[in-house]
Amino acid sequence: MQDSTYKLTPRDRDLWHRYISRLVNDQETVAPKHTYGDITSRKLDLHGFTVNEAWLRFREFVEQHRTQGTDSIVVITGKSGQISREFREWCKMMPTVRRYEALGHGHGPAGSFRVTLRTIKQRPR
Repeated sequence: MQDSTYKLTPRDRDLWHRYISRLVNDQETVAPKHTYGDITSRKLDLHGFTVNEAWLRFREFVEQHRTQGTDSIVVITGKSGQISREFREWCKMMPTVRRYEALGHGHGPAGSFRVTLRTIKQRPR
């Protein structure tokens, strides 16, 4: 049996520390894989949820962003599965959803949607 311990040379150790420190220092400046235009913070990923959980999360997310005055959000349903099949019906049932469109081809991963919300109009005082 071979000895599985490996000792780093001083050069390898120096390279490793520089690499790690660059990752830590540049962590905030690394661009996300899909930016979705200007709405990176307004996305909901429904992967891993049951259909009922996903429906509840979607409703809460829409209402939260609608009351904040957000005009559009991104919802990731996945390419296949029950959630992606039912998502269009959910949008049709919610009066707060103005429209939705599938994203893809450089605008986001397949199985994601941009949802445009009806905003709450502020009454003049």
